[in-house]
Amino acid sequence: MSLYSIYLLVLTSGLILFCVEASGQLTPFDPQKRADLEARLNQVEIKAERAKVLLDLHDQLMYSEPIQAYTYNDQALNLAKALRNNVLLSRAYGNKGNQSFDVGNLDQALQYYRKASNLIKIEEHPLLAALHYSNMANVLALKGDYATSMEYSYTSIDLCKKHPAGLNLKCHTRANLAESYTNLQQFEKAEFLLQLNLKELHSISSPTVLAMTLNNLGIVYQKKEQPIQAIDYLQQAIQESDPIGLHYFTSGICANLSELYLGEQEPQKALPFARRARQMSIQHRDAQVQAVSSRNLAKIFLALNQLDSAKYYAQYALNITIYKGIQSLRPSVLSTYAQVLKQLKQYDASLKALQEARLLNDSIFSEDLKIESTQRLEAFSMLEAQQSMDHFYADRINRAKLIRWITGIAIVLAFLIGIGIYSLYQQRKLVNRILTKKMATIEAQRKELFNLNLVKDQLFSAIATELRTPLSTIQGVLANLGQGANWGHQNQEILLGQLQQQTMRTINLLEDLMFTARVQMQQYQPLRQEFQLKPLAGDLDKNIRLLSNGSYSPILYHIPPDLNLYSDPTMLKMILRNLLLIVAERPGKKDMPVTLSAWREGDRVNIRIADVEEVEHRPDHSSHAASNPKPYWDLRLIRTFVEGFGGELKECPEGKGYDLVLLDAQGA
Repeated sequence: MSLYSIYLLVLTSGLILFCVEASGQLTPFDPQKRADLEARLNQVEIKAERAKVLLDLHDQLMYSEPIQAYTYNDQALNLAKALRNNVLLSRAYGNKGNQSFDVGNLDQALQYYRKASNLIKIEEHPLLAALHYSNMANVLALKGDYATSMEYSYTSIDLCKKHPAGLNLKCHTRANLAESYTNLQQFEKAEFLLQLNLKELHSISSPTVLAMTLNNLGIVYQKKEQPIQAIDYLQQAIQESDPIGLHYFTSGICANLSELYLGEQEPQKALPFARRARQMSIQHRDAQVQAVSSRNLAKIFLALNQLDSAKYYAQYALNITIYKGIQSLRPSVLSTYAQVLKQLKQYDASLKALQEARLLNDSIFSEDLKIESTQRLEAFSMLEAQQSMDHFYADRINRAKLIRWITGIAIVLAFLIGIGIYSLYQQRKLVNRILTKKMATIEAQRKELFNLNLVKDQLFSAIATELRTPLSTIQGVLANLGQGANWGHQNQEILLGQLQQQTMRTINLLEDLMFTARVQMQQYQPLRQEFQLKPLAGDLDKNIRLLSNGSYSPILYHIPPDLNLYSDPTMLKMILRNLLLIVAERPGKKDMPVTLSAWREGDRVNIRIADVEEVEHRPDHSSHAASNPKPYWDLRLIRTFVEGFGGELKECPEGKGYDLVLLDAQGA
C-alpha cells in the first residue's frame, strides 16, 4: 500500500465517530416514564394533550424502538396539522428529521429541521429551538461542514444554558460537538468537553447522554493511542446502553469497539462486535452504522485473507454511502475498497478508487476548511471562555448580593431579637414588680393572721381565766346554801343575785368563746334578718346591768324607735357589748356616762358609742363591791368581724369613742 493510502486511512479513520451521533432529546430516557405515558395515552381525549403524550412517547422510544417511535410521531403530526399548533408541528417535524437522519437521507433531514425551526420563535421556545439547532449541527457535521455545524452547536448550548431544563440537551450537544473536535484533531478540547459532561451528569439520570459521552471518550483515547483507557470507556458505554435496550447506541458502540481492535491488529476480537453492530443497524434501519460496520467487516476479512467476504462487505458499505448520500464516510469506505481490490490484483480499479477517495477527501477535509474551522474553533473557545468568565463574575456578584441580603436579614433578626430581649426584660421587671407587691400583700396578710392568732390566743387565755371566777363564785354560793339553811330572807336574795350574775357572766363568756371558735373554723354562717335596733339595745343594757350588778357606767341611748336593720342580731349584739366594755374601761373615764346613738344615712346605718364628759356624775365608789366585767374581744378582732361582715369600724370625731357603719341595702 502506498504512503498516500496509509495517510488517507489515518486521516479518515476518525469518521467512525459519526456513526454514534444521535438526535437531540429534550428529556432524559426513563423506562418508568414510558410506562406512565403509555398508560396515560389510553385515557387522554383532548387532541392537544394526546399529541403531547405521543411526542413524549416518541422521545422515550427513539433510541430503543425507533420504528414504534416514528409511528407515534406520525400520529402526533396528523393531530398537530389538524389543530394547527405550531409548537406541536415543530416537535413533530423535528422528529421527522430524525427519521430521515437515521436512514441516511441527510438533505431531507436538514430540510425538516429547518422547517421545524422556522415554526417557532426562539425567545418564546428557546429549548425547542436549541433542539433543532443541535440536530442541524449533527447533519452538517456528517456533510463535512464543521464550521457551520459548530456554530449551530454553540448556539444550541447557549440557549440550553438559559433554560432550567436544558441540562440534558446541553450535554447531548456537547458530546456531539466533541466528535467534531476529535475529527479536527483537537483531542484535548474534545476530552475537556466530555469530562465536563461526566461532571454535570451526576445531577441528572440520562443513560443516553452518558452512553454517548463514554463512547466518545473511548474514541478520544483511541486517537491519543491509549487503548486500555479507550476499551474501558467503550465497555462502560455498552454497560449503560445494553441493559435498558438502547440499541441505537449499542450498535454504534460495538462498531467503535471493532474499529479499536482493528487498530490494535486483533481482527478476531473485532469480528463479533462488527457483526453485532451490523445486525442491530439493519434491524433498526440505521444506515450510518450499517456503512461503518460493513466497512469494518471488510477490513477484518481482509486481515484474515478472506477476500471474497471482504469485497462483499466493502461494496455493501460503498453502496450505502452512495445511495444514502453519506459523503463524509465515502473516502474511508473507498480506501478500504481500494485495499481489497489491490489484494485481488485489480490494480486499475484499486487506483481509480484511491483517486476518487482523494478527490472526496480534498473536498471535505481541505486545508482551507481546516484552517477556517480551526479559526472558528478558537473564536468559539474564546466566546466560551468569556461566557465562563461572565458566569463566574455573575456568580460572584450573586454571591455578594446573597451575602448582603443575609447580612441585612441578620441585622434585622438581631434588631428583632434585641427588641424581644428588651420586651422580655420589661415584662420581667413588671412581673417582678407585681410579685413584689404580691409578696408585700402576702407578708401583710401573714402579719395580720399572726396578730389575729395572737388575739385569739389572748382571748382564749382570758376567757379560760375569767371562767374560773364565776364558777368559783357559783360553787361558793351553792356551798353556803348547803350549809346555811337558817339564813334570812335578805341574805338569800343577796346569794341568789350573785348566783344569777355569775351565771349570766359565764353564759356570756361561753357565747363569746363558742362564737369566736366557730368563726375561726369558718363554720359560722351569718343569719341575716330584719329587726329593730332599739329592742336589741334594751336586751343588751339588761345583760350589761346584770353583769355589773349596778356598778357599770350609765348608758344613754339615742335610738329612733322605727330604726330597722337587716343584719345578723347575734353578731351585732356581741360587737356592741364588747365595744361598750372597751369604752367603759377607758383610762381615767370609767365613771363617765356612755352614749349609744344610731341614725340612718342612705343605705347605711351608723352606730356611735362614745363618752359624755358634760354629764356630771359622782358615783359612790364604795358600792362597787364586784369588779367590772372586761371585754374579751379587742379592737382588731372586732374590726375583723365587722369588715368580714361588710361593715366598717372607725374612731368617732375627737377620739371620744367608735363609729360602727353597717351596710343595710334592704333597710334603705
